[in-house]
Amino acid sequence: MAVFNLGSLAVCGASIAVLLPLISKLSAPFPPRRSKRLGDPTYDLEKIDAPAATGAKLRIVAWALADSPVAPLLRRFLINQNGADELQDLALQVVDEGKSTVAYTPMHRLTTEEWKRHEAAALGAGSVKTFLQEGFDAQPPAPGVYVTVEDYAKAYKSGAWTPTSAMERLLQAIRKLPDEYRVFVTVREEDVRKQAQESERRILKGEARSIFEGVPIAVKDMVSVRGHPFSEGTVWPAGDRHNKWAEEDDNTVRLFREAGAIILGTTVMTEFGVTPLGYSVHFKGPVNAYNGSYYCGGSSSGSAVAVAMGLVPVAVGMDGGGSIRIPAAMEGAVGLAPTYGRVPDSSPDTLFGTMVKTGPIAATTRDAALAHAVMSQSVSSHIFTRLYGEPFGVPPVHLEGFMDLNLKGVRLGVFWDHFNDAEPLVVEACKAALESLKALGAEVVPVALPHLKALSLAHGLDISVEFSTFFGNLLYNGHSLEPGTRIQLGLGYTISGVEFNSANILRGWALKYMHEELFTKLNVQAIVSPSMGILPPKMPEDVTSAGESNTPLIMQMMKYIFLGNLLGLPGISVPVGYDDSTKLPVSMHLMGAHWEEAVLLRLSNALETRHLQRKKPSAFFDLRAELWRSCGVDFCEVPLVDDHLDLDAVLTALGARGVLQLMVEGGAVLQGQLLQRNLVQELRVYFGATMLGSTAQAWAQTPLTSTIKEARFWTLRGLRQVGTGPGWRMEETLSLNGRMRTMQAMQDSSCQGNDVCLEYERVENSSA
Repeated sequence: MAVFNLGSLAVCGASIAVLLPLISKLSAPFPPRRSKRLGDPTYDLEKIDAPAATGAKLRIVAWALADSPVAPLLRRFLINQNGADELQDLALQVVDEGKSTVAYTPMHRLTTEEWKRHEAAALGAGSVKTFLQEGFDAQPPAPGVYVTVEDYAKAYKSGAWTPTSAMERLLQAIRKLPDEYRVFVTVREEDVRKQAQESERRILKGEARSIFEGVPIAVKDMVSVRGHPFSEGTVWPAGDRHNKWAEEDDNTVRLFREAGAIILGTTVMTEFGVTPLGYSVHFKGPVNAYNGSYYCGGSSSGSAVAVAMGLVPVAVGMDGGGSIRIPAAMEGAVGLAPTYGRVPDSSPDTLFGTMVKTGPIAATTRDAALAHAVMSQSVSSHIFTRLYGEPFGVPPVHLEGFMDLNLKGVRLGVFWDHFNDAEPLVVEACKAALESLKALGAEVVPVALPHLKALSLAHGLDISVEFSTFFGNLLYNGHSLEPGTRIQLGLGYTISGVEFNSANILRGWALKYMHEELFTKLNVQAIVSPSMGILPPKMPEDVTSAGESNTPLIMQMMKYIFLGNLLGLPGISVPVGYDDSTKLPVSMHLMGAHWEEAVLLRLSNALETRHLQRKKPSAFFDLRAELWRSCGVDFCEVPLVDDHLDLDAVLTALGARGVLQLMVEGGAVLQGQLLQRNLVQELRVYFGATMLGSTAQAWAQTPLTSTIKEARFWTLRGLRQVGTGPGWRMEETLSLNGRMRTMQAMQDSSCQGNDVCLEYERVENSSA
């Protein structure tokens, strides 16, 4: 016979009565809550106050949220606390308004007029065929920090380099990389050598496939590369299919191979791309190329660091929430995440998701543009081509206006409350870049981006559901996952169908708003903002064991980026400055309308050309120097004073190496300093009146002139005029002993050539 303690039963019943409402609230989404009207332009992104966790603390948090008996309740509580009820209410308002539709894919089908405009550009001056054969002009820019795609092509064409010699030096550099710069997952050296030999044979026969012939590229370990494993940033159990060599290339890789590029290897990424911080616990790296104490950005971390270090001019990345643009920003590279549907890659994350886009991370904007031209070639059988359908599907890729620096008529939208919500140094650098665009003729237009808080949550809900759909089974089959990955998989499992549908209803409304209100009514060509709200963050000391979970930090990194993924809009990150104390880069983000990558690339090229002088990171591989060393050329480093060469230090260093003869190209100040030290034997002066126009100094006013007047034993050797049109006549009077007394440059219609080159030769004079 059973005996019950009625007193205890009463207490238990009362406890259940109290806990049931709480459990009910924790186990289901909150009902919709009205907080603002649909379309309210008030800036509403807020800083999140939440603790960060690393090491043992993070492992405990991951167990509590992913594996403990109360994990589902805790995850539900977190989602409820982040405004899912406000998102549901906005979705209901969209339904009541009845002017937009739900958007499960962020597509924008072109009108007849729009499609014809892109077609005309692709057939005209913006045709990528010429660019992919010859580059952007007959004379590429002077060598900069990085060896670009065009530099490779020029060096191969001239015979100065060969693909085999260049790749051998590159492979040596990769073998010597420090452990913390773990950039590559796999590099198959013999395969790289074989590719280089094949490229070299084609070049010698005059059969180069494109400007990419013999150019090394790297590929994120989220993209299938024939002959390489496909790990997606994790460590798979022995015998798993992911550890086997891939038998086929992804469409993107195939397009690069067909262009003649050398596939160097696959690059490290964060586990399944769940965090933008960039450090992989499994692969123990990489760190920032500019400062090894800081994060490199992710999830395309290895791709970005490989570019920043000078190992490759182009790397393939994938971007579901900034995974191209954030690491590019943190590594001082150019990162383009194109329109949803632009690049026909065959990754499962793209084919079965709606957020991820494949694009290039590149050393320069010119490299990014050339890579974009290769990657974006339409494939008729691809799902994107079929999805958009006939008659006006995916428009042809083009680079219309890429080299045009006259930005008159270009309208740039700025949501100032959003723009200014970043660290002061970041805001200052991006405002300076914006002023440079204005100086080139661009117009700045104030705009509003409503409901960024709800749209940020919508992005988080959608991508979490997609991520957990692909990889959620790993949470329960004993797979060795990083703690942060376990948390993200658990959250994706917890999101309700109501919340997922509400996110996509608001997504549809935002797509319509952006195209109608901003890109059409205001005729804005790009939305401008910082790439991140902060400088690249410093890595905690114990990050190597378990990674880091830091929601407030990640929100600061993604606040300007996520909208491009949610709405399928193209975005580009371009460096615009550096922090003097940490040496870390600062970048600007430009987001355009669907299919307008050419506009973004044009603006990025303008910034790169007229605004910023790029700086070399502390961890850098100088291929030019390595190839010169292989020919017996020596190099030495000399100190800078106020970012300029210290001439005395240069001469001292050269003297210590026994260098007795030197050819120097420089301006009037440098040449004058050499003259004052009585070190010049021959001087050639070029006066660029045509190039400089009204800014050209009169010859008699340059610092070099007065220096020459004080120097002895100079005799006019010859006068050479360059160019056509109204020219210049040079008059000079020489005294005894070759001392120059007067010298004038005079415009003379009888003299052909706007520019002149004067050559003076030093002569000995016994009567001095």
